[in-house]
Parts: sequence; structure tokens; C-alpha cells
Amino acid sequence: MGERCTLRIMRGAVVGLRWFGDFQKSLGIAIEVFATWLCRLCDEGILARRPDPERPGWLEYILTDTGPELTPLPITFMG
Repeated sequence: MGERCTLRIMRGAVVGLRWFGDFQKSLGIAIEVFATWLCRLCDEGILARRPDPERPGWLEYILTDTGPELTPLPITFMG
């Protein structure tokens, strides 16, 4: 489940998902499972959390400079 979840989160980031709820809805997995994997990707420096300037109190999740190096693989699964 872990690798598949990671790929699905990465694919979501590549196609422009930025907010927790949007990721979770598109993935259709339990919030607790998603939150764990999202935190791991942030801890590993693949995604970064930052305050959303347009929505006070919201965080957006974006690919870091490391993220694009890993995106060709998730893109191949988008088909």
C-alpha cells in the first residue's frame, strides 16, 4: 500500500492538487492513512507545506526541487 499511496500522492501533486482535502478526496483513502503518507513525503523533502496566501489558516502542499526529479514515474501511471 505504501508505494502505491506515495505514487498516487505524487501524481496528484503533478496534476496540481495542493490542499489536504483535495488530495484525500481524489485518492479515496482513509484520512489517517493519507495523513501519514503526506507527512512522510514532507519529512523526506519531496513535498513542502506552506501557508496558502489566498486562504488564511490553510496549508498547501507543493513539490520541492526534489519532487520533479521523481515525477516521471508517477506520470507514467496516469494513463
